[in-house]
Amino acid sequence: KLLSAGYQCVDSVHEHGEFAVRGAIMDIYPMGSEEPYRIDLFDDEIESLRIFDPETQRSLHKVESIHLLPGKEYPLDEAGISLFRNNFRNRFDADLRQCSVYQDISQGLHSAGIEYYLPLFFESSHTLLDYLPPGTLIVRTGDLQASGLRFWNDIKARYEDRRHDRQRPILKPGELFLSPDEAFALLRNFPTGEVGGQDDAGKAVTVDVSRPPEIGLGGHTPLQSLEIVVREHQSSRILFCAESAGRRESLLELL
Repeated sequence: KLLSAGYQCVDSVHEHGEFAVRGAIMDIYPMGSEEPYRIDLFDDEIESLRIFDPETQRSLHKVESIHLLPGKEYPLDEAGISLFRNNFRNRFDADLRQCSVYQDISQGLHSAGIEYYLPLFFESSHTLLDYLPPGTLIVRTGDLQASGLRFWNDIKARYEDRRHDRQRPILKPGELFLSPDEAFALLRNFPTGEVGGQDDAGKAVTVDVSRPPEIGLGGHTPLQSLEIVVREHQSSRILFCAESAGRRESLLELL
C-alpha cells in the first residue's frame, strides 16, 4: 500500500516519502509531517508508535496516532492506473507500445516527469485558489502581470518544441496551467493588497516602515547590541528576515 501511494522503500529513513522495515521495526516519514515515526511491532500487533530523530536514528517520545498523506500527487492504485490509461488513449493518437510514460504507469512505475500528465489521473482538477476561504487576502508584489506573461510564453514555447514527439506526447498548456487572464480573473474574487504598486485607485494604505539603525558592536556582543536597539524602539514592531529556511531556524534558536 505504501509503494502504491508513492512511498520509497529504503534501508534507513531520512527524507519525506521514505519507509524502512527492519524485523519488528518499521520507520516511515509521512509527507506533510514534521517528524518521522517508528512503529514497534509485536507479532502482528503495534506495540508502540514513536517519533525518532532521522540524524541519530534514536527513538524519542511516544505518540498516539500517525496521519499519512500520499507520497505523490497522483494515485497509482488500480483505479488511478485504469483512469490514466483510458484518458491517455483518448487524448493521444500514438503508438502506445513506444510511449514510455504509458508503459511505466501501466506497470505501476513512477515515470520521470509524470506530474505533467496529472489531469489524466483524475476526472477533473482544481487550482489552489479553489481551496482558499472566501475573503482570503491576496498580497501581490512586483509586476505580476509581466511575470505571468513571461512564464506563459515559456510554457507555450516548450510545448511547441516538444509537441511533435510521438513517443512522449504532451498535454497542451491550457490543460495543465492557468493562463494569465484566467489567473487574474480568479484573483478578482478575493481582496487584494499590492506591495510597491501604484496608487491608481487612490486606495493605497501607507505603512510607516524604516530601516533599522546600523548595529555596531561598541564593546558589546551582537546580541547585546541588538537588545539595545530593541529597547530603544519598544513602540515599534521589528521584522527579522532570513535568506533561507536553515538560517531562519538558526536565528530562531539564537533569539
